[in-house]
Amino acid sequence: MHAARLLPHAASVTSKKLGCYYRGVRVGDWVGYLSISVLGYCLGASAVPDWTNYLGFLQLVVSSSLFLAFAFLMNNCYDVRADVNQFEKLAKNPIASGRMSQEEGIVLSVGLAAVGLLVSLSSMDLLSKLVYVSLIIWGGTYSAPPVRLKGMPVVDVISHGLALGSGLFLYGFLVASGGSMTIQAGLVAASLFLYSMIFELRNHLSDLEADLISGTKTTVCWLGRRRSEQIL
Repeated sequence: MHAARLLPHAASVTSKKLGCYYRGVRVGDWVGYLSISVLGYCLGASAVPDWTNYLGFLQLVVSSSLFLAFAFLMNNCYDVRADVNQFEKLAKNPIASGRMSQEEGIVLSVGLAAVGLLVSLSSMDLLSKLVYVSLIIWGGTYSAPPVRLKGMPVVDVISHGLALGSGLFLYGFLVASGGSMTIQAGLVAASLFLYSMIFELRNHLSDLEADLISGTKTTVCWLGRRRSEQIL
């Protein structure tokens, strides 16, 4: 009888913990970025005669998803002071709401990055691997001290454009094309670089008050609302 009571309780605890992890990686916030990687893959595949590399496409989706989950969870780990002052952000950050410890979040995020690296480094071309390693490095240094690119005005916006704009696109393109580049791919990457910077400025504008309270010095905090809106 005792064991029979423990099993439903254990299942309930496990279910709540998995739900907490799912909220922590914020899938709904990065699925659009995943589509940038998929767009790159589709354009790269269109340049390959008789493309049939379905396994490569699956590896691309899995590795890109793991990178994004890692980056967004890492951001949650170190944005507690800002997110605790925003109701919408608090609902997406189980660390800020006290449902997950920061240590637990860091371990989970590092595990996601490790699996992503394993998928990427196991079979892709050298250039694709280098881009993916760069994305993982950015995912950690953007949020985590002592580097914390998010707290460096101008660098925060530019690095966001390089990683979550052109970087994701080029990763997808290179995986599909086997490491070759085209002028068209370079132009699209430049366009997505600008798009990602615009998106980052918009996000920082909406987070301005919370960032000021938490002491996070983003580009928008440095420039002020009016000049940031003009640049946007």
